[in-house]
Amino acid sequence: MSFLLNIDTSTSKAFISLSENELPIDTLYNYNQKEHAGFIHTAIEELLVKNNIKLHQLAAIVVSAGPGSYTGLRVGLSSAKGLCYALKIPLIAINTLEMMANDLINQNSGSEISLYCPMIDARRMEVFTAVYTHELLPILEPQSFILDSDSFNSLLGEKRILTTGDGSSKFHEIKSHPNLQALESYNLPYSLSQLGFKRFTNQKFNDLSTTEPIYIKDFLIKN
Repeated sequence: MSFLLNIDTSTSKAFISLSENELPIDTLYNYNQKEHAGFIHTAIEELLVKNNIKLHQLAAIVVSAGPGSYTGLRVGLSSAKGLCYALKIPLIAINTLEMMANDLINQNSGSEISLYCPMIDARRMEVFTAVYTHELLPILEPQSFILDSDSFNSLLGEKRILTTGDGSSKFHEIKSHPNLQALESYNLPYSLSQLGFKRFTNQKFNDLSTTEPIYIKDFLIKN
């Protein structure tokens, strides 16, 4: 039995969750992006007290490392690093787009005919995005991408693409295709803890001194 603390402040909706192995025990959300920094440590303390778990019982810290809000990423990763240094436990950094795609895959179990395309708003018609297979393998690596009416035409001719994220709505305003479908994020805390626990089990940890947020580019989103 391993308790993991999961942190996501990469977008406008932040969460802190406590999980036992890959299953979240409890989660707290913050919907005001400007308050993410103040939310993190208060939420951590509240979760631990509420669930009668001590800091020294944590086995690792899992953090959504970006892309996303420049400020949010720095806040989340610096908090995660500080806890790991103090507690002498591993850091596990997960790509935010991978976390979002994994959530889509969890919603579509067995649907191997689909591709999964998370989109994070990067202002105007630009998004941070990637495209993953049902096995969570990237066929389009995480990148900044300017959307237009011809985006993903070749992929849509072969498979259904499921999109999610706060950048997804922009795409659906300019693009209609029978193989294109938008879904809401269903359970990101479970998705992050699931990916984090897999990395924890395989002992694939991040170096505390060298791990940086995944900015993709120096760009502020909704700050």
